[in-house]
Amino acid sequence: MDIKKTLIKLNYKSLLKRLPELAVEIIIMIVLTSAVISYSNKEFEIPFFPRDAEMPTVDIFVPASTAPAGGTTETPTEIPANVQHIINPDNFLAEAPNETGDVQGSETVFEHFSDLSPLGFKLTGEMYEHQSETHEYKFAEITPEHQPINSRRAVEPVMDYILIRDSSVKTVLSDASGKVIDQNFGTSGLDILHMRDSEERTVFVMRGTDEPGESEEPGELSYYVYDPGIRAYQGIIFDEPAGNRGADFMYPEYYGAPENGWETFRHTNGLWGYRSVSEENRRTINAQYDRAFNFSENIAAAYITTWRNQSEIGSRLYFHDEDGWVINSDFFAPDPIDEETNHLGFYYFDHGLTRVISKRIYVGWATTTTSEQREHLINTEFREFYTPPDYKITAYSNGMILLEKNGYFGFMNYLGEWIAQPVYTYAQPFFEGVAVIGMADGKKMLIDTQGNIIAKMQYDHISNCTSGIIALYERDAGWTILNKVRREIQR
Repeated sequence: MDIKKTLIKLNYKSLLKRLPELAVEIIIMIVLTSAVISYSNKEFEIPFFPRDAEMPTVDIFVPASTAPAGGTTETPTEIPANVQHIINPDNFLAEAPNETGDVQGSETVFEHFSDLSPLGFKLTGEMYEHQSETHEYKFAEITPEHQPINSRRAVEPVMDYILIRDSSVKTVLSDASGKVIDQNFGTSGLDILHMRDSEERTVFVMRGTDEPGESEEPGELSYYVYDPGIRAYQGIIFDEPAGNRGADFMYPEYYGAPENGWETFRHTNGLWGYRSVSEENRRTINAQYDRAFNFSENIAAAYITTWRNQSEIGSRLYFHDEDGWVINSDFFAPDPIDEETNHLGFYYFDHGLTRVISKRIYVGWATTTTSEQREHLINTEFREFYTPPDYKITAYSNGMILLEKNGYFGFMNYLGEWIAQPVYTYAQPFFEGVAVIGMADGKKMLIDTQGNIIAKMQYDHISNCTSGIIALYERDAGWTILNKVRREIQR
């Protein structure tokens, strides 16, 4: 009788009914506990939630507004609480200690190439090479034979060369080491084309005297490469349209051999297509596109200017797989002649992402209108990659997303992690693993894709990196010219 009363008190029937629910709750608790333990042991990461506590951080001071050239900029009214700067000030990639402190107006002293050369470091050569497990890289200072004048625009790295202007007319051409190769380049009629031939040599062009009209063909062009062996330019046969520069010619990694056996070609009808480079397995994708771009990460993009009801609705993108099939046509690209848009990040996949434009189009019986348009990133499965919705994507390169909001810039990487907080009033896209950022006082610095500082916030002008060459200008100290050098790691 006592046992029966006890079971009644415990309401054993209700307990039996709740046993499945209790079992589910216990399993959920076990799974969550295991997940917390695994995350603590760094067995996995959660996107967009980097381990901030483990990052080397330092509080950043956002200075009061000053008026930069071309307008005024105000300090943002809302800066997140506990704004921290993810750039690591203790990790200088290319800096030597300034022991004497006697450099005029400068706190940064780079190792000179003449000091690094005996240690086995060499210039990166004609083609910039990305990070490698077999080589160590540094930025070395080089001294050009022709000294640049103390002017903000006197030095300009272009491809494998350095242009040094000592007047509004005379321009001297130097190689990557600073050696003068053409004292009269400014009056030679040659231009550097920002393209390479099949042997990875920088192409020079001499344009004809005929000025083309809107519908006319360009004047006669002659193409050259510089041969250091004979110290002279050599004429070459070069197909500029097939070089696939497109709107984003700062992608040197796509100038090499065709990927997956495909190359672009232009038909006599003016349209573009793809064809195989193998004579044994001939394949062709019909020339039907207004522009076609080389394969990247096993996907190629081409576009057709699309019309409805005599209204242009944009450059529709057609993505192809390595078998040549169209696998997506849901997105658009900007007008290639649109100078207001930075085209870096369109047309090519980089670290699994590319830029696209989505449009909501209304097609009526007589008119066609675009009711909504926005730009974003997609992955190789054509799914949208999340970026903060109130930030504008300004450029995408080297796996780094340049974001802007209310005139302030920051960088997020392809994993969704901020590597430079959006507190800068000036920023250039990443080129060859480095980028220039600056504040409202006009001072600029150089960072890498990990957020490490290469050159401190003290320069008045820093060029983009091209073939490993960077030019930095400081009003009181003049010019510093850097070249990325490498040496083989002995294992």
